[in-house]
Amino acid sequence: MGSTIIVRTKIKELIKEFAKASKEFAKSNNQPLDVSDDFAPKLCAKAEEMVKEACRRARANGRNTVMAKDL
Repeated sequence: MGSTIIVRTKIKELIKEFAKASKEFAKSNNQPLDVSDDFAPKLCAKAEEMVKEACRRARANGRNTVMAKDL
């Protein structure tokens, strides 16, 4: 497909939220985590595969609507 469905800034926000909420992370050295340039495209590819598989499952179950349960 090639389109970007994952936004790098949103990944960074999620990591920051996780770090704040995670007791496990708080016990570590509290160094902020960064996101490498190759992380977002790889995550995007995984998300695209999940969406495609969900579409296949919906069709296999005779539906025209992709639902959360298809994941």
